[in-house]
Amino acid sequence: MVWSGGGRTCPHCGSPLLDRLLSVPCISSGRTQREAGRTGSGRESNNEREVCVNQASRESAFDRMVEEIQRQIIEDERATYSQKVIEEYYNPKNLGRMSDPDAVGIVHGWCGDTMEIYLRMNGSRIEEATFMTDGCGPTVACGSKLTTVVRGMSLDQVYQIEQADLVSALDGLPEESLHCAELAVNTLREAINHCEKGEEIPRLSENTGGE
Repeated sequence: MVWSGGGRTCPHCGSPLLDRLLSVPCISSGRTQREAGRTGSGRESNNEREVCVNQASRESAFDRMVEEIQRQIIEDERATYSQKVIEEYYNPKNLGRMSDPDAVGIVHGWCGDTMEIYLRMNGSRIEEATFMTDGCGPTVACGSKLTTVVRGMSLDQVYQIEQADLVSALDGLPEESLHCAELAVNTLREAINHCEKGEEIPRLSENTGGE
């Protein structure tokens, strides 16, 4: 909803001046809200009260509609995903590209999502891991959980992680979202392979984040 009038309000009822209501009579003298805002004079009338009440009613109806949509979205998510998936999606950890990483894995999934995983090593163990993705909520959740789990692990231990292990750590994923866990695990393995082979770190495109 776009407010107008530079924050001005009706001098009689205190309601913000709306573009679509500026020409509606607000006071008994027949002045519009625009005129009332300029002059600040006039007497309250039934018309003015009705305009203000109708305006407030429309605003309340809009707010209720937004709240209902948000409530329905949350209910649908809870019916589809575990609480762990929802938590990792709404509050992802380790999200962001790492500066000067020791290894990077970038995989473009068959679903169209892209995952990037960055590793900083301490000897043969992962000291820090971060990720980036342009994927959906479950993909974000998988990246967040996986980069948290692998901290402190050796490369040999990390390479044993399977898609099913990540799904289990998230208390499950619906069938249509299992590819998100597959993408995250494959990206981690790509990073490990680069690290073990001492390959040059892939250069990333600033626009797409891809190779």
